[in-house]
Amino acid sequence: MNSKPLCLLITFGIIISLLSSCEKEDPIKVDNYVLLTNDSSKIWLLSKIILDGSLSPLIPDCILDDELSFNINGSCLKDNMGTIYKSNPSPFDLCSDTTQIVDTVYWELNNNQDTLTIFWKKHISFSKIIDLTTDSLILNTKYPNTDPQKEVYYAKEVHK
Repeated sequence: MNSKPLCLLITFGIIISLLSSCEKEDPIKVDNYVLLTNDSSKIWLLSKIILDGSLSPLIPDCILDDELSFNINGSCLKDNMGTIYKSNPSPFDLCSDTTQIVDTVYWELNNNQDTLTIFWKKHISFSKIIDLTTDSLILNTKYPNTDPQKEVYYAKEVHK
């Protein structure tokens, strides 16, 4: 009797059992605090707003140029970059130049790190995190007295 096939079968069985007994390592999940703040501070810029499933047709430049800088300590700097949205705008004149204003507000994530709450000066916004990567942030945000809106942000590249 030729023992070579039996020996190969046993060896093959041992290899298969060893491979199947190894636990697969879970991919390392990056903490949303780190993604949002880059472990220190990170600047985000709004790129679009989606209302009722449709891209908002007009987002004034004075909103698109605002920078939100999320800091690991829970503060958030909102820099208007020298332009503001007018309180009573006309359809063709939505923005006005002003002095640069940087407001400090505060933010927090819930225990599951899937809801971002921002404590603005005059209201609180609650945002469900739809997607968060190192360079993009998609939120479903609810502001007081409004329907939820989807907000898409991108990380500002900071050159050192």
